[in-house]
Amino acid sequence: MTNSTRTILGGIVLALLVAAIAVVIPAVPALVWVAVSAMWVAILCMVLTTLFVAQGRRTSGPQDFVFPILAWQFLGLHALLSVAVLGLSATGIWSAPWAVFLVGHVILLGVFTLLVLATSAGKDEIDQAGENTRVKVSDWRLLVADIAAAREKVPKDHPDGSVALKAIASLHDALRYSDPMSNPALEPFETALRATVAELVAAVDSTRLAEVPVLADQIQVRLKDRNTRLKALK
Repeated sequence: MTNSTRTILGGIVLALLVAAIAVVIPAVPALVWVAVSAMWVAILCMVLTTLFVAQGRRTSGPQDFVFPILAWQFLGLHALLSVAVLGLSATGIWSAPWAVFLVGHVILLGVFTLLVLATSAGKDEIDQAGENTRVKVSDWRLLVADIAAAREKVPKDHPDGSVALKAIASLHDALRYSDPMSNPALEPFETALRATVAELVAAVDSTRLAEVPVLADQIQVRLKDRNTRLKALK
């Protein structure tokens, strides 16, 4: 049984228990129905937020689990408010007007809604930042993969093959151990870097291996400059 299934079943059980309040507690009926209605709303919020996280579990981050936590807190506050008001009414200590009781639950719902909206806005920013990070890392991995593929294409029996292989292997390690993250200010430098990598790949494809060490040195210089600038921008 999955966590989402347990939550749904738990919500059903809680809803039935809440419905039993109308029979068990000898309080003012209007107060009871306000309490029951508010608890049903809270339980529905809890179930819906759990389903939201469960449906997006493959892409969800830690920020998504804030929503079920907020829903549980919302449910707990409603329960505390209902127990307190109904208990006071049942014992005759204080009988709150049902309208005031309703306003209290509406205020809780409003606070919960504002918290969800604020959290959702923060979640969108986190998700966007995460997506940008994935794109940048993927682009850099593709660059490393291009160099690795070029290394495999170098003919072993070519007169310049061994020198080309050594230059490409050194370049591959330098790219692989460089920070894959980027900065918009580095776009011109990284564009030039990618262009030179494309020239190196083209040189290997056309077996112009004598050009490979020169191009590899140019890429190493550009890469070192890019990495230095990236550190300075952090």
